[in-house]
Amino acid sequence: MHLFYLFLTFLQLFDEILIMKKALKYFRNNLDIILLGGLFIFALINPVFKKYDYGPGFPLVMLGAFSGLIIYFLRFRLKREFALWEAVSLIVFAVFIVLSFMYSQAKNFGLSEVMAFLSIIPVYLLTAHSKFKNRKKLLKILVSGALLAGLLGFLQFFWSSHPRMFGPFFNVFYHANVWPNAFALFLLMAWPLTLLYFKKNYVVISLLISCLLLTYSRGAVIAFGGQLILLAIFYFRSFNLKTIIKIIICAGLALVMFLIAAEVRSDNREIIDVSDRIEFENEEGLTSARERIDFWMGAIEITKNNPLLGTGPFSFRYAYNPIQQTLLGASDHPHNIFLKIASENGLIALASFVVFLLSWLITLGTRFKSLEKAEKETVFVIFVCVAGAIAHNLIDYNFNFYVNLLMLVILLAISRSYVAKNLKKPRLNIFILLISLLISIISVYEVSVYALGLRTESFYVRDDLTNKADELLQEGDYAKSLSYIKTQLKLNPLDSRAKYLEGVIYCSEDYEKADEELCEDKLIEAIELNPMNNIRYYTDAFRELEPEDPEFDELLVESLEILYTYFDYVQKNVHFTAYTPNVEAASELVSHVILFTGLKDSVSLSENNELMLKKAHELRESKSY
Repeated sequence: MHLFYLFLTFLQLFDEILIMKKALKYFRNNLDIILLGGLFIFALINPVFKKYDYGPGFPLVMLGAFSGLIIYFLRFRLKREFALWEAVSLIVFAVFIVLSFMYSQAKNFGLSEVMAFLSIIPVYLLTAHSKFKNRKKLLKILVSGALLAGLLGFLQFFWSSHPRMFGPFFNVFYHANVWPNAFALFLLMAWPLTLLYFKKNYVVISLLISCLLLTYSRGAVIAFGGQLILLAIFYFRSFNLKTIIKIIICAGLALVMFLIAAEVRSDNREIIDVSDRIEFENEEGLTSARERIDFWMGAIEITKNNPLLGTGPFSFRYAYNPIQQTLLGASDHPHNIFLKIASENGLIALASFVVFLLSWLITLGTRFKSLEKAEKETVFVIFVCVAGAIAHNLIDYNFNFYVNLLMLVILLAISRSYVAKNLKKPRLNIFILLISLLISIISVYEVSVYALGLRTESFYVRDDLTNKADELLQEGDYAKSLSYIKTQLKLNPLDSRAKYLEGVIYCSEDYEKADEELCEDKLIEAIELNPMNNIRYYTDAFRELEPEDPEFDELLVESLEILYTYFDYVQKNVHFTAYTPNVEAASELVSHVILFTGLKDSVSLSENNELMLKKAHELRESKSY
């Protein structure tokens, strides 16, 4: 009897070992998809790490770098097609991205963007040119993530004070950091994929379309219209009465979801007037349209002045400031993917990027007929996803969110893998390994620097040096503060805040090397570097200058122009400016300027100043942002 029980126990143990062995085998065979899919879901759902061009998104970029290295060791032996034009264009693109950072005019920023771009190149090259078995599983992960994001979007839409749906595109630690346009881009890449899996489930398709509408993104709706046209052309031959009824039901459900969501929200929250958005009647629409044109023209001017390498990754926010056309009309990018690459990385980087896209498109087009029916549908639907994303990024730029960049590359790679042929012993392994190792080593260094509290030793120092200089300035340690400023200005000579703090130091009577002439020069230089965004620069410069100074009259005229424009901006809370310190700086500037104006201007300035302070107080008390 004991032997019998021992035998049963052995059989049970053996069975468990077999199950574990099968599980391990499944895990090993699918590790690359688990890794890539897990990275995608984490990048999408996490509530902190979103934009990689700012500090909070940098850890996600480093995670992507390590993931790329692991994927390399999992796939480097797979037979692949050698796609010359794609390979060369991506190599050239990578080289000039790195060079543009090495010679950047804003080296304190930009590293995260370089690493983000470099991290997705190995993913593409290791995936796009081989017939890997798990591509359908990866597509299902993308669709599953999209559905989860849509459900989260509806929950957010009902509890958030923001009138537009932004889904998981927010930072939980910063109330104002919500990005509906980034969510709209994600949905443009995601919703067509539901056609591959939910043709009989109208609710799922309608859910994502209604989410897209609730972002209230005009650009996304235009791109969505283009996607519908492409899909109509592809499916035209299969259209019949039944299909038309399905489309009407799906569209009706999406519209009903949109209207119900808006109605429920309107009971206790602000909603957006759709007609105003369509007609650009609201202030946000007018400002947005006008500023985008300014950004495009500014990017073209910057490119003309720096055609080879641009001004460096993520430098547009600094390079554009001196030529900015409208008050507070600053931007981190020119709202156009091609102009962004041209102005920040140079024309060669832009040309290589365009060649890569054309090569991908031409290869898909020329080999499309050789695919089976189901494969044709998958490839075309993915093409629609990519086309919608590129179209949206002609008037906006939201690939500075790692999940959007990763999703684009996954879609490009999967569609390309369907037409891969002539699979041979892989080439470019050394190049892919070098990129993966490079960004992984940098990631290890950056993690070590931050863990040891040596943030100023980072290659991605951002505003740490300037913040430290400001802190030391408040403590009265002028000499040490100045040393940090000098270091910052070597990294980023376009940094107006560093230049302003330098002027403040030389203006301080407590500083033993105070210099009135240097004080005035530095403050004026700060204004020249950034004349349209920080009113404090004008306030302090006006306080230091004397009427006999040559810059005084010009500064007075500029201050008056800015003040009258700014009064109107606060009343309409353009760019949420009523919540910023610019209000107090403007009020203080009024107290200085009013001494040198006539009676009419004096009365007008005083009255507008009171209205401005009152409006700002009301908005801050209501917290309606």
